[in-house]
Amino acid sequence: CFLGIAAAVLPSRDLTLYDAAVVSRSWEQKRLRQLYDLATGKTDLQILSWEALSMRTMPKDVLLGAAFRLEVGREYPIDELIAKLSAAGYSRCGMVEGPGQFAVRGGILDIYSPAADLPIRAEFFGDELDTMGYFDPTTQRRSENIDAVTILPVGETQPRLHPRGLSGLCEDLNRLIARQKRRKTPNEDLIKTLTRDLEKYEHGLSNPASDRYMALIYPTFATALDYIPDNAVVVLCDHGSLHRTARQRVEQIGMELDGMLQNGLLAGELCDFNLQWEDFCDRIQGRTVLY
Repeated sequence: CFLGIAAAVLPSRDLTLYDAAVVSRSWEQKRLRQLYDLATGKTDLQILSWEALSMRTMPKDVLLGAAFRLEVGREYPIDELIAKLSAAGYSRCGMVEGPGQFAVRGGILDIYSPAADLPIRAEFFGDELDTMGYFDPTTQRRSENIDAVTILPVGETQPRLHPRGLSGLCEDLNRLIARQKRRKTPNEDLIKTLTRDLEKYEHGLSNPASDRYMALIYPTFATALDYIPDNAVVVLCDHGSLHRTARQRVEQIGMELDGMLQNGLLAGELCDFNLQWEDFCDRIQGRTVLY
């Protein structure tokens, strides 16, 4: 009301730690869109719940490295674009219908980025991007010409963004399996889970439960707090209530993780998913904080 703008509210999301055939990424995509705007200085006012703030996510430098812009008049080798889209979690299909998909037909590249409300159609002359515009995924008709667009990753956990790529993640999983087998009482259910996921990655298949391996894919622990600019004013609404919420959140997540550990769905060394209240207090030291 005071600023005359619509404040962005960062949503939280559920981590996908159980096996699932299909997972909706809509909340992740909304989060990535807002986190990217925060990282690039486009956001004047951001509202976050403790749950949304404290949840582990893609580090800022990884997001900025995975995101890229397409601009009319510049050259982009199609093979390189396809590799970038695959690394960012996009799936290739015959016709783009929803976010996270792309299609290639001759010199035409269709992409549906979470950064946009509609998919874009890019037409190339050789490697040069000749024209580009939004189109209706239902009718496939172009609705508006544009000169530039930002392409964001499809979800927060992208296995191909591991520091050593997909092969590096496979090496880490092999080490976890070997370590588990060397124990006096190995967790056979965990070995089965790790082996099953490893086979998916080795064959280039999708694994909707890749959140299990966030700590391997992104060795640096990061939350939305890391995206807030250093010169931002941080306002804590009801400090005592936030503290209680943080403690309750840790207890709730702890109970859920205990069950997954017992069922062999998650390795104990990969259970760091939430920012602790004490760490939060340490990290906002030196900022302008209003209570």
